[in-house]
Amino acid sequence: MKKLGLLVCSCVALSSCVVVHDHGDDATLTVAWTIDGRADRARCRQGDVDTADILIETASGRRVDEFQAPCNAFEASIGLEVGTYFVSVVLVDPDGNDRTTAVDSDPVVLHYGDDVVVDVDFPADSFF
Repeated sequence: MKKLGLLVCSCVALSSCVVVHDHGDDATLTVAWTIDGRADRARCRQGDVDTADILIETASGRRVDEFQAPCNAFEASIGLEVGTYFVSVVLVDPDGNDRTTAVDSDPVVLHYGDDVVVDVDFPADSFF
C-alpha cells in the first residue's frame, strides 16, 4: 500500500500519537487497532510492524484516502464528509511489506457532528 503524507501529528502521550487527516469537517472517523487484543508497543516490535496502512473508501468503492500511521500510535483520525465508508487496515514492516492480512470494517455511516471509532484487531493468526 502506498504512503501518503501526514497532515498533522500530535503526540498524546509518550507511547501514542494520533494522526489526523482532513477530507471534510462534517464528522470524524477514528480507526483504532490492537494486536491480539492489546495496544502494546512491544507487540509492534515483536511482529516487526512499523506502520498501519489505512485505506478509506466510500460505499461505492471510491478511494477517499490511504495513509500510514505509526504502529505504536494505535489510532488515527480523519475528518470526512457525511456519508458511508469502509475501512481496511494492514500492518506493514519497515520495508513496506504487508505483515498481516487486511482487516476490513463493516459499513460506517457518518452523520454531521459524529465522532465514530472503528476498532480493528489483528489476532496472532493474521500475521504472515
